[in-house]
Amino acid sequence: MNLLERPPEEAARLLALSFLAEAAAAHGRLRNPDDGEALHDFRVAVRRLRSCCRGFRPYLKASVSRKQRRRLREITLATNAARDTEVQLNWVRARREQLLETERAGADRLIARLQARRSQAHALILDRVSAEFVVVEARLRRRLSEFQTRVHLHGRPQHPSFGRVAGTLAQLQAVALRDRLAAVVGVQGTDEAHRARIAAKRLRYLLEPLARRGKRAKALVDHLRALQDLLGEVRDTQVLVREILSAREWAVNDGATGLDAELPDHGADAPRVTAPDLDALARLGQAQLTQVFCRLEAEWLGGRAEGLLRSIERFGKALATRRRRDVEIERKFLLTGLPARAREVASLTVEQGWLPGETLKGRIRHSLGHVGERYTRTIKLGVGVARTEFEEETTREVFESLWPLTSGRRVQKVRHVIPAGDHVWEVDDFTDRELVLAEIELNSEQESVELPDWLKSYVGREVTNQPDYVNLNLAK
Repeated sequence: MNLLERPPEEAARLLALSFLAEAAAAHGRLRNPDDGEALHDFRVAVRRLRSCCRGFRPYLKASVSRKQRRRLREITLATNAARDTEVQLNWVRARREQLLETERAGADRLIARLQARRSQAHALILDRVSAEFVVVEARLRRRLSEFQTRVHLHGRPQHPSFGRVAGTLAQLQAVALRDRLAAVVGVQGTDEAHRARIAAKRLRYLLEPLARRGKRAKALVDHLRALQDLLGEVRDTQVLVREILSAREWAVNDGATGLDAELPDHGADAPRVTAPDLDALARLGQAQLTQVFCRLEAEWLGGRAEGLLRSIERFGKALATRRRRDVEIERKFLLTGLPARAREVASLTVEQGWLPGETLKGRIRHSLGHVGERYTRTIKLGVGVARTEFEEETTREVFESLWPLTSGRRVQKVRHVIPAGDHVWEVDDFTDRELVLAEIELNSEQESVELPDWLKSYVGREVTNQPDYVNLNLAK
């Protein structure tokens, strides 16, 4: 079954289990000193898992307790220092060669300080964080692998589809991201940029599993990734500048003893940090921060993200109102004749018949026209606007072997297909009797139908709920 059509309790667990498996695989690589991507992959998988548990909390509460969510948060936070220090180290090393010889002493001492901090952070991950994850992973894997639900044997399903839940959540998170971006108003707003980045990340993690539905969702994910990366660069540079300025302040106030106190003894000849040694690095950091923030302003702030946010909201609304693939929601109208517009568009000839059966009504169909030649088998259940429908392709041989069984239960017609915005009108001109019907398939039972101008004057009355106009009852 399509993920979007599954119950949310089931689909959310499937997603959470997949993220948990990714985190476990990356966790097994953390002790490999040559695997530079292990920590990144571990952090991403755990964050995706956290985002899934947070977003679908009402449907996972029986499997993921508040305590487990808190432990996942603590694991993520405990890896932040290693990641941030690695980013800062790479930045300082890359800019060291841009400094004058007399300015490099400060960079060297700062690099040594960051290396010491990184070693401590990695030791913490391999010790406490790793042990904590092993316990959490085992418990979550066991609890996420099963759940209890109530099934109603009569009537329609009592739960929404996962697609409807995810679509609603996407709309809510788009609103949250809009608010977070509006709060980013200054280059020094570290917390605001960080919160906006988290909001973009959560929305991206929500949409990524849905991107398999097509190019539209993938494009939204790509735009969110670009926004997230730029917000991340702003936040990382803000933290870096703060780190440099903090080191500079220690040098001014304590004669470098504050900075050197965290470092191993490098001997009497080791270069000592003074304020001027860090001035050049601070200027480079401030220049980069200004440049990156200007990009953020030009591309995303001041309402410039509105196009993306509205596209996400429309995508979420379409998901929230989509019909289940196995449910046909349609309205049907009896026409007084064949509209002129129908004669101008592509058409196909259709012959279909119904197989014997009391409870299940199986239909076979042969169609030939602008879409080529097709043979299908279909089972429909129910009456009215919404009916359950299962359809699959079949072969000419199967059709010809079953066709004799439909004797006395057949219809023949020419179908005219007329696009109308996001929908399609199908006008059926029956060739074995004087009858013309128009149908439109909808996304939900609540969706209204506006008759197009070319159709209005031909409509006699609506016959959606009238059994006499169901194809099965028309068959003869």
